Amino acid sequence: MIAKTLKIVFLCLVPILALVGCESSEPPVAGLQVEPDQLRLPFPGVIDLELSWAMELPLDGLQGRPLVFVHLVDEQGDVLRTFDHALDFEWQPGQRQQYVIRLHQSALAPPVEPGTYGLTMGLYDSADQRWPLRVDGKQVGRNEYRVAEVEVGGASQESPMFFFSPAWLPLESGLDAQVVARRWLGDAEGTIRVTECPKSGRIWMLIRIPSAEPGASRVALDDEASAPEVRITSTCGLEEICVSGPGFHEIEISLLEADKELLEECELRLEPNFHLLEDDALTKRSMALEVLAWAE
Repeated sequence: MIAKTLKIVFLCLVPILALVGCESSEPPVAGLQVEPDQLRLPFPGVIDLELSWAMELPLDGLQGRPLVFVHLVDEQGDVLRTFDHALDFEWQPGQRQQYVIRLHQSALAPPVEPGTYGLTMGLYDSADQRWPLRVDGKQVGRNEYRVAEVEVGGASQESPMFFFSPAWLPLESGLDAQVVARRWLGDAEGTIRVTECPKSGRIWMLIRIPSAEPGASRVALDDEASAPEVRITSTCGLEEICVSGPGFHEIEISLLEADKELLEECELRLEPNFHLLEDDALTKRSMALEVLAWAE
C-alpha cells in the first residue's frame, strides 16, 4: 500500500517538474553585461553604471517598448529603490548597444540604511512579460538577475548642503520607489543655495515639466511663450541651461576646485515660464524637482 502511494505521488510530480524544466530551458534573448559589478553609493550621491546589450533573439509577443527594471534590494529581496527605464534603441538581433544609467540617492529622500545590497535587473514590457537573459550573475526570480553588489554608506562627508527659497512648496512623498520624494516649485522662480562643497564635483538634478492632463490640470504659459520651459541660471558653474517640453530633464552643473569662493557658497535659480491651472489646488505650482544629488 505504501509503495503504491509513493508511485502515485511520483507520477503527479512528473508534469510539474517538466513544466519547470521547460521554463528554465528558454533560450536567452540577449546577453547583458554590467560594469562595474561592485559599487559604492553614498548619500546624496550619484554613480554611473554601464549596460552592454548583445541582442540575439526577437522579443516575441512584445507589447509597447522594451523596458528594463533595475532594483536595489535588501537581503530579503525587498525593493528599496528602482531605476527602471525604457530602451532608447530598436531591438535588432545580432546588434550590440551600450549606454549609461545613473543610480542615486536623492537629497530630497531619506537615506538608505548603511549596508550591502544587491542590484537586480531584467527585461520586460508593459504587459509584464519577461524574457530570459544571459548574465554574469545569479537568477533570483522570474527572469530576474543579481548583477551587482552595492555598498551603501552613511551621509557623505564630501557633499554640499542645499537650502531652498520660500518659493518651493513643502517636500512631498513620491508615489513609488523610482521617485521617493519630490518638491514642487510655485508659480514664481525659485532658488537653491549650495554651500560647503568640499571639492570639485557636479550637482545633478532631475526635473519634470508636467503635461496637461484633461480634467486634472492645464498648463498656462506666460505671455509670448510658445512651449513650457525652465531656465536654469547658476553662480555655481556660471552656466545657463534651458530645457523645454513635457517630461523629465537631467540637469548637470559642474563646480571646479579652482573656484574656491563658489565651493563655499553659490546659487541655482530656476525660472519656469508656465504654471499649472488646477481647480482643486490650494497653491499654484509649476515644475517638480524629482532628484537632487552630488556626483564627485
